[in-house]
Amino acid sequence: MNCLASGLKLIRKDLDNTQLEMASELGVSVSTYKRYENGDMSIPASVLKILAEMNYNINWLLTGEGNMLDNKLISNISKLSSEDQQVISELVERLINK
Repeated sequence: MNCLASGLKLIRKDLDNTQLEMASELGVSVSTYKRYENGDMSIPASVLKILAEMNYNINWLLTGEGNMLDNKLISNISKLSSEDQQVISELVERLINK
C-alpha cells in the first residue's frame, strides 16, 4: 500500500467512518473509494481538495511528512480573541465528553 492509500485509510479511521461513509463524504462511489484506499486508483485533485477542506494536511497525505491535521485550523483559532478561544475550548471539551 502506498503512502497516499495508507494515509487515506488513516484519515477514514480518524473520522471513525466506514468506507461507505467516506465515499459519500468525498462524493464518489464506494467501489471507487475502495480503489483509492487500496492504491489501485489515483486520487484526483477534487478529492484532495475536499480532504484539505476537512483540515487534513495534503502534504502529509502525499509524503507522510508533518502532521495529519492541517495547522490552518489552529492558526485560525489563534487569531480569535481570548474570549472566543475559551468558547471554542469549552465546546471541544463538551464534544469530547458527550
